[in-house]
Amino acid sequence: MYWRSIVGILGALITVAAGEQPLEIKSGLVMLRYGVAELENKAGVKSEIHAKPESSEADRRPTTIVLRQGETLRTREGAECEIVLPQAGTVKVEPKSAVRIPGSPADPKDTVKSSLELLGGKLFLSIDAAKLTKEKKEFKLKTPTTILAVKGTRFFAELGEEIETAGVHEGAIEIAESESGNTLKITSGRAAMSKPGAITKPRALTRGELEQSAIYDTFEMDFTPAERARRKFETSYEVHNDETTLHPDLINTETSVELATGTALKMTVLPPPDIPSKDVSAQTAVEIPMRLRSKPEGITFMARSTGGVRSFFVTGAITYRDRLFYFVGGTPEPFPEGVAPGEWVPFFVPCWEQENGNPESDVVKFTVKPATIQAQVDADGAKVPYVLEFSPIMVGSRPDK
Repeated sequence: MYWRSIVGILGALITVAAGEQPLEIKSGLVMLRYGVAELENKAGVKSEIHAKPESSEADRRPTTIVLRQGETLRTREGAECEIVLPQAGTVKVEPKSAVRIPGSPADPKDTVKSSLELLGGKLFLSIDAAKLTKEKKEFKLKTPTTILAVKGTRFFAELGEEIETAGVHEGAIEIAESESGNTLKITSGRAAMSKPGAITKPRALTRGELEQSAIYDTFEMDFTPAERARRKFETSYEVHNDETTLHPDLINTETSVELATGTALKMTVLPPPDIPSKDVSAQTAVEIPMRLRSKPEGITFMARSTGGVRSFFVTGAITYRDRLFYFVGGTPEPFPEGVAPGEWVPFFVPCWEQENGNPESDVVKFTVKPATIQAQVDADGAKVPYVLEFSPIMVGSRPDK
């Protein structure tokens, strides 16, 4: 199973539970690659999410949002979407499907009796057996009529008009029908159907269901920390005018909040009174010492800003065996509309192989340029520092086939 926790990136925590208690998921990283989805928050307010346009098939830059407890995600027809679940695995959400993370601190009636809820449509799930075994947890998927208990497996669940189907491509699951209390274990290559009050006997997967086993390879990713526990970085800036005076206090990068897998970095920039904000670019370069053993798909991290930073640039390269894979560069990474100052936002930046040249490797640069800033002043007319914070970086990769 090719999975490692992305819990630090999401800032998610797992509630410790014993015995048969479900693994409690606080949040998941939604990656919408194609089409349109709908997010319904805890208050019932709905908003549309659109996949980003692609310049090429190689640049599959997904729209990323965080799905939190008490929130529901619905995919429209033609949508392609995955959800990365902290310390659990990855879920592929089929078109015209709905999924919810149960539990809400604001609603005591919304207790956590499962890890995830399937409200409609179909899911393919890849759950990490090693992680669940180590923590003595069960991943539980709730449907309208059943609870599917998972020790670690590749399986699917589908809701029809009157009947539900669950099938296993690898591992095993236990189906508990809610009305009758009947249970049934199904193993690799088998499936079963259920409806209120009944579960059918296990059957062999159909030819079409067996062929769907290849789907998991299209969305499973192994997320691994890309930095040392003690982050190494360098800070620099440029002034885009004729002035040559050095300003040592213009930019400062320091540690800020502590996250589950490391400490965030905080880049603070305050142009001196004699230099317009539009003439200053600031950069923090973070060292990436790891050597990948599997093909990188991209990097992921959380970022937040204050002081008018509306977007930033990410550039750099990371070593994979004897080749280099560029991260996307030159295109601003924007904060979504409506994001409040200081709100953490997930980012996923895809990478691709650079066939020619010898770029600077093993470093990722976060750059704030004049075009990405809306300069602000305080009540006295003084410049307000602009600030960009970013969490430890993780690399998402796929095993070579």
